[in-house]
Amino acid sequence: YGDNCIAPKERFNAREAVELLINVVGDLNNKYDTEYITDILLGVATDNIKSYSLHRHELFGKGADHDRRYWTSVIRQSLVEGYIAKDIEKYGLLHLGPNADKLDTDKSPIMFCIDREFNGQEDEELTVGSPTSALDEGLLHALKQLRLRMAEKNHTQPGFIFADYILDQMATFYPIKDEEFLKLMNVNETQLKKYGKPFQEFIAKYVKENEIERPQDFFYIKTIAKKSSKLPEIISGIDRHTPLDTLADNLGITMDELLNEIEKSIIRQGKGVKLDYYLYDRYDQDSIEDVLIYFKEAPDPDIHLAMKEFSGDDYPEELIRLVKIKFSTEEGQYS
Repeated sequence: YGDNCIAPKERFNAREAVELLINVVGDLNNKYDTEYITDILLGVATDNIKSYSLHRHELFGKGADHDRRYWTSVIRQSLVEGYIAKDIEKYGLLHLGPNADKLDTDKSPIMFCIDREFNGQEDEELTVGSPTSALDEGLLHALKQLRLRMAEKNHTQPGFIFADYILDQMATFYPIKDEEFLKLMNVNETQLKKYGKPFQEFIAKYVKENEIERPQDFFYIKTIAKKSSKLPEIISGIDRHTPLDTLADNLGITMDELLNEIEKSIIRQGKGVKLDYYLYDRYDQDSIEDVLIYFKEAPDPDIHLAMKEFSGDDYPEELIRLVKIKFSTEEGQYS
């Protein structure tokens, strides 16, 4: 097991919890991240939960007998064991993993343990309100601090070193070897050679000091990005200033899928794309400028934080994603 355990006495049979987790993730059609799923299990009716009417779901609050640390532990270890998985390219949304179906035939106990609790003093600038798909918040916090120090030393933006979603992977799988780092999504040899060693050494020390048993199977961490057959049509459509919703319809995909493709196949490959023709035609200029200023002034221009900062009808998710693409293109920050 890839356990980050605080004591052997806290090991428990998590079978019922894993089954409930799988039911929640599957029943909600793989559309929500760790934070949402945990709130649903605990029965926490946040504004975001209410906005999707999730507080009315039949499984809402079914895990309220346990606390947040319990469910975070179950989710993290279920991820490592393959009962659930997360889509890093879609902001850490949880979906059923390759081993979910095995629970129907394998009735043996599932032994998990409670993750250690991180009690360090947090840098408010870096962490307040920060949603994440990482499942070791203590390590993630420390890695963000390390990244910030390296960015200051190298006179660059933190996202140029390792993007947030890469830190999320580090704080879930604890990679310490070169071959493990290269199996993280969108980490290449040049990046590893330039920035990897301090992160490897820090994670190795963290693992040793906290007696963490790392997951052994790193082969499933990285999704091999196949070149999209639709990418040439997307680029051609943008060059012709085809409205993005029309372009998506012409390609037989949703608007969400179109933006995913632009983010994955263009922005994350270090290239820019100009979408002002669509952005300013569909959205209010003041709303666009508000979000753009946020990205420019934020110490860590993470889209998750932006979605938390801006909510309501004036700032839909599509607007925030489009402005992040604009920001990445104009500022050369392709994280």
